Amino acid sequence: MDFVSQLAPAFCAGLSGAALLWMWRKCASRWNNAFPLVKKALELSLWAWAIASAGWFLYAVGHAPDFKLALVAGLTGFAVPAIYNLLKSRQGGKDEVKRGTNVATAAVVKRQVKANRKPTRLEIGGVPIPFDSEPYHLLFAGSTGTGKSVAINQVLDQLRAANDTVILVDSGGGFMEKHYRADTDFVFNPFDARCVNWSPVLEMQGEWDAEAMARSIVPDGVGDSKEWNGYAQTLVSCVLRQLWSKNKMTLRDFLYYVQAATVPELKELLQGTAAMAQLSSEKTFGSIRTIAANYLTPYAYLPNAGEPFSVSEMIRQEHSGFLYVTYRDDQLDSLRALIACVLDVAARTILSMPPDENRRIWLVLDEFASIGRVQSIEAVATKARKAGGCLLLGVQSVSQLRDRYGEFGAQTILSCLSSWLVLRCADADTSEYMSRYIGDVELLRKNRSSSTSDTGDSTSQNEQQATQRALLPSQIQGLPNLQGFLKLTGNYPICQVKLELPAKRRPTTAAAFVGRDFTKRPMLKLVADVPAADASTPPRPEVGAAAKPKAPVLPLGGAPLLPVHPQATAPAKAEVGLLPADSKLLVSRAGPAVKLPGLDLLRRAPQSDSSR
Repeated sequence: MDFVSQLAPAFCAGLSGAALLWMWRKCASRWNNAFPLVKKALELSLWAWAIASAGWFLYAVGHAPDFKLALVAGLTGFAVPAIYNLLKSRQGGKDEVKRGTNVATAAVVKRQVKANRKPTRLEIGGVPIPFDSEPYHLLFAGSTGTGKSVAINQVLDQLRAANDTVILVDSGGGFMEKHYRADTDFVFNPFDARCVNWSPVLEMQGEWDAEAMARSIVPDGVGDSKEWNGYAQTLVSCVLRQLWSKNKMTLRDFLYYVQAATVPELKELLQGTAAMAQLSSEKTFGSIRTIAANYLTPYAYLPNAGEPFSVSEMIRQEHSGFLYVTYRDDQLDSLRALIACVLDVAARTILSMPPDENRRIWLVLDEFASIGRVQSIEAVATKARKAGGCLLLGVQSVSQLRDRYGEFGAQTILSCLSSWLVLRCADADTSEYMSRYIGDVELLRKNRSSSTSDTGDSTSQNEQQATQRALLPSQIQGLPNLQGFLKLTGNYPICQVKLELPAKRRPTTAAAFVGRDFTKRPMLKLVADVPAADASTPPRPEVGAAAKPKAPVLPLGGAPLLPVHPQATAPAKAEVGLLPADSKLLVSRAGPAVKLPGLDLLRRAPQSDSSR
């Protein structure tokens, strides 16, 4: 009891001193001009009281039985109110956010996400992404070297752990070097020795797919080229439809009739189709064929050996693996149209799937504006959420996107990307766009002013409402590498994040590029490989309407990859590519893909052909 009675005066002395200082600040600001003499008298009395309280505090501390406890008690009584008073005085000039975009720390956003109790799988810069926000798509924007690849690598690690289906456009093969797995992943690059045996005809399931496939092969033109590209699409779609009906669905046949067949041969093939009118003028048809042939040039480099591969089947089976669509910078001009075709097939397949809120199929497109125009990308951005389609786009500048998709098309795509990671943007146009996207904030700005005169000191305070950008363009332009601002889907504040490089670099799992030996794997030959009809070449059997089609001869008693045409014969089906009945892929989200015995649609068998 004695101990408490000795500490109580010290605590009360400190508390009274802090209270006197607070009273002094309030009274001095109000009485300064009206009662200057009273103000001076009050100043002297308050200082005397504060000095007396400090002396009593020191006396109590010196006579306490435990010096340390007494010191803590005294400082608590004096310092806590004083610090509170100081903070209140500084808070008078702090801006208060009334509404609009708020900028907070990553820790605050992380707590808000956890408070909502929504499941999360992905993290960007330590901030979790709600699972139901993933189909609202992501955008990573930033100049070269700012950290987009670091962020994408982190996301790919998490997608691998989640066993998601990923179609990844990989410039230079940098992502494949770190993430490739030979048992589940595939490579698409006609100039790479590991390229899958793919053909656009393998993506068709019937004549009804001809128009969509033609628009994937020959994209819609822009400006003066719009009409001529439309003519080329008509030619390609009619050739595909007629070849399907005649069971000539090999890549060689398709390229031959579009690029090299004579006009009489085309008249025989295209009889009764919309493309027949194009053959009436040799000059006009030459221009149309030139446009179509330009887009089909890289198709001749596709391998013609190994197990057939279908992008649409990989997606429909929800294969737990990656498809790397790779290219080197010196190959992009040749492969741009082919890459866009593969992505368009993937986009259409996602849109055709039934709704499933738990499905996740990712299109990860780094350097998105550099690749060719993808016809269905706008539809994926706007409609793929129900089917579980997710976009992750990496862009360097908005101007590149506008140049590729036009002003309104680029705006449509960007408006559908709800979660943004904004890294340093060097150009003013992109940084201004990002600043406007992040939004404005309305502030309640508190201003304090003080003045000194012969009559004394005076202090005034007023409030103003102001609206300004939450982030200025100059802030975005001045960001250091690996730092940026993250905006999540929903009512979450903007937060600044820092991307961390992995402590230990993952060893290279595969070479970025393995050159293909075209002396052993030549390009598809069009004219030489299509023999002319003569006495030594038996004609291809035609099955009449009343004739019963022969059952196709399949290895191991299996089923064809594509739906069987009612007039198909065994030799014709062999050109399309056949798979056995047990070629099924079982996909498990809880673990890696499990494959049954026998050939498999997604299996990478060692490629070999007759020319080797």
